[in-house]
Amino acid sequence: MDANAMLRQQIARDLVCETSLHLNAGDWAKFLELCDDGSFEYSIINYSPEIRKTQCWMKQDRAGLAKVLNLLPKHNSDRAQLTRHIMPSRVTPGDEEGSFEVVSQMTVYRTEWDAENSHLQSGATSLYVVGKYIDHVILSDSGARLCKRIVELDTRQVGIGSHHIL
Repeated sequence: MDANAMLRQQIARDLVCETSLHLNAGDWAKFLELCDDGSFEYSIINYSPEIRKTQCWMKQDRAGLAKVLNLLPKHNSDRAQLTRHIMPSRVTPGDEEGSFEVVSQMTVYRTEWDAENSHLQSGATSLYVVGKYIDHVILSDSGARLCKRIVELDTRQVGIGSHHIL
C-alpha cells in the first residue's frame, strides 16, 4: 500500500474518532457538521435471537437526526453522561472513489449525574452498551464527511428513558 492510500485511510479513521469526541461532549452541532448534508443516514440495529431477525431501533437521515437532537433537552430522560470508547478495527476502500468503510468496536460507559439515590449512585460509572460502528466515509476536496453510520449493538437492554444517540 502506498503512502497516499495509507494517509487517506488515516483521515477516514480520524473522522470516525472525532465524531465520538463530539458525541461524548454532547456537541450535537459539531457532530452533524461532520455528516454529509445530502447522503447521511444513521441507524441503530441489533440481532434478536428470539425472532431470528435484525431489528432496527432507529433510522434517520441528517435532517431527521437533527430534529431528534434538538428535542433532547425537552425530553424527561436519562441525564447520565455517556462516554464512547471506540477502536477502529478495519478501514477498507468503498465502492466509490474516495470512499471508505470504517468498522470500529464500540463500548459506551454511563456515568450517573443525578440518580434517585444520589448519595449511593451519583458519579457511579457502568457499562451501558457494546457493539460496533460501521461507518461510510467520503473524502473530497472539501474534507472528510460521514455518509452513513450503522450502530450494530450486541446489547439489547438499554433501559427506559434513554434518548441518547450512540
